[in-house]
Amino acid sequence: FVVRRTARPIADLAGQARRLADDLSAPDLPATNGPREIQDLTAAFNHMKERIAALVAERTRLVAAVTHDLRTYLTRLRLRSEFIADDDQRARAERDIAEMSALVDDTLLFAAADQGGGRETAATDIAAETARFVALRRETGDPVMLSETPPGPLMAAIDTVAFQRLLANLADNAIRYGKTARLALAASGATAVLTVDDDGPGVPEAELKRITEPFARLEPSRGRASGGAGLGLAIVSALAAAYGGALSLANRPGGGLSARITLKRV
Repeated sequence: FVVRRTARPIADLAGQARRLADDLSAPDLPATNGPREIQDLTAAFNHMKERIAALVAERTRLVAAVTHDLRTYLTRLRLRSEFIADDDQRARAERDIAEMSALVDDTLLFAAADQGGGRETAATDIAAETARFVALRRETGDPVMLSETPPGPLMAAIDTVAFQRLLANLADNAIRYGKTARLALAASGATAVLTVDDDGPGVPEAELKRITEPFARLEPSRGRASGGAGLGLAIVSALAAAYGGALSLANRPGGGLSARITLKRV
């Protein structure tokens, strides 16, 4: 009994340490259980968690402030570019400004998503949202199709806007590198699964984990015409994790890449 009573706070502390990366907003552990040394260790862990959460929040506020200022300068540049007499140079300047603006927006979104925090959201019918997304993209001529979906609603614990961003980033990535994007939905027990397949060249096995890191690219260019700045999959991974889900990538046996998002069903 004494051994179990002593070991239980250690087990609670170990579990909280495992959850730290995914949920910095989790409540503190009570620093009143176990021997005095365990209580001191728990109090130190709670303090460390609070400091990390404060640093991450400050990073997000800093990125947001820089983004706001950059948008102001980008607006000025966009207005000034209209006075460029050469049509070709004016068009190039406008494209550069648009790319810079998109990069700023992606960086802010990644910083906010990467902050995590165990978000509580209303349930979203991802089957209906996926069907709506595919219909809209097909209206604009994009090669996006929904190959499989369960009958009826498929409710998942994610915000509607966040799920639409997941769909857009994965579909755009599939179209950019594999010409087409085939979406599929499935229910597996307590989990909802979104799969996006393409027919591209795939990714070297050694690079599969690296390409979900921010600004990771398989080629050194940062131009959006050749694949963007390398934040698309990083944003998808961070958003999925923020809602208790996960992103996994795998090369398809017949060629191409398969991106798989798992979310909690509600």
